[in-house]
Amino acid sequence: VVMRDISKESLAEEARGDFIAHVSHELKSPLNTLALYSEALQGDQGQDEAFRVDAYNVIHDETERLASLVDNLLNITKIEVGNLKIEKQRVRLHDLLHDAFDQATYRGKTKNLRLKSNLPPELSAVTVDKELLRIAINNLLVNAVKYTPANGGVLLAAVETDAAIEIRVTDTGIGIAPEDQDKIFDKFYRADTDTVRGIGGHGLGLSLAREIIELHGGTLTVRSVLGKGSEFLISLRKDRGLVRQAI
Repeated sequence: VVMRDISKESLAEEARGDFIAHVSHELKSPLNTLALYSEALQGDQGQDEAFRVDAYNVIHDETERLASLVDNLLNITKIEVGNLKIEKQRVRLHDLLHDAFDQATYRGKTKNLRLKSNLPPELSAVTVDKELLRIAINNLLVNAVKYTPANGGVLLAAVETDAAIEIRVTDTGIGIAPEDQDKIFDKFYRADTDTVRGIGGHGLGLSLAREIIELHGGTLTVRSVLGKGSEFLISLRKDRGLVRQAI
């Protein structure tokens, strides 16, 4: 008689099944929406100008949602299997943050949000993978815009200390309950509330953002008050050479 503990295999199989179920759902939902609106545009409703404008906006949003899901899935998979190549280079952090802020400003206009930035031009350059760091910051800004009601505010700020550079994304959005704050960085996790369910999303943006920041030796943390807003803090250690210069 041979006995073998297959707990790990069973848990891995269960996790794989959950992962496939989540991905299938997140892909199917926007695809169904795209199919419905494209069919409607071909029928009598497509003759109505107001409906066409609404349909174009929905199709645009759902296409962006699909693209974001696929990109995040690919990047997370590469990180987990060790195939993601980190190509670090010296990057002017002010310019990178300014570009990300401009993109967020465009998204926020549709909700009449007040987007502000506090980005000192003298921020030290950092050695990072520029595209990966851009993805992490964009994901935080997209979430801030998404979960902040109309006429709310979003702030992107950065400060430099002797040992690190801190990047903050602050919003006046719906906030995160204390019991959810430890879980929001898990893949596919979304708070089980009517407000969150009513906002499109796939629960991968924050997971990928933290993975990217940790690949750079940094940390990503959150502080939030339910109903008042959230603040996400990225802390990146400065290069040793820069630290010595500061000393």
